[in-house]
Amino acid sequence: LISAAYLAYAGPFPSEYRNDLLKRVMITFVREHKIPYTITYQFAEFMEKPAIIQKWNSKGLPQDEFSIDNGVLVKKGRRWPLIIDPQLQANKWIKKLEGDKLIVLDPYTDNFMSQIEKAIFQGKTVLFENLEEELDPSLEPVLNKQLKIVGGKKLIFLGDKEIGYNDNFKFYLTTKLSNPKYKAEVSTRATLVNFAVKQNGLQQQLLSIVISKLEKELERKRNQAIEKLFSFDL
Repeated sequence: LISAAYLAYAGPFPSEYRNDLLKRVMITFVREHKIPYTITYQFAEFMEKPAIIQKWNSKGLPQDEFSIDNGVLVKKGRRWPLIIDPQLQANKWIKKLEGDKLIVLDPYTDNFMSQIEKAIFQGKTVLFENLEEELDPSLEPVLNKQLKIVGGKKLIFLGDKEIGYNDNFKFYLTTKLSNPKYKAEVSTRATLVNFAVKQNGLQQQLLSIVISKLEKELERKRNQAIEKLFSFDL
């Protein structure tokens, strides 16, 4: 119940508001209604496997709790994610995660809709970056997932065209605007996810980097010690 509510409502908010939403609203609600819940509940821990999160971190997703929650919101939302990304952390993560096959477009790409149509048909992944506050109307059917099954095949209607829909198709949208004012209907068509890093989030990210470097150094020293012991045995 808590995870479903968090997934539906938390995405647009910065970290401090999400914490209030979780602790003062959601957890308070389940307590008042005497609904059993895990006292040590963590959204990302509940929603995704540690191995998957570790893979995301290896591809550039910061290791702080806020960023990992964002990764889950991006991947688990039912609608395509529209990511508020002024520091470009999500943009870099998506590019590394999806690799060389990723198709990168923006509103100024010539004939971008024809490339999106091709990606939908072939089941490829598209990153549509550098969005402004006004979304191109031609994107609406893609965001709305206007699908229809004809003869056992999925079709999507894009204007006056019917395009075969491949379930492997993925679509990410990002904006560099730090505080965009999107129309209310945008939130019904896309999952808004706020990647903007505040001071507390930056502190956690720096701490994660320091711990990671210390762990690598400890691992190096451990391996050296094992090698020395092994050489003495010989």
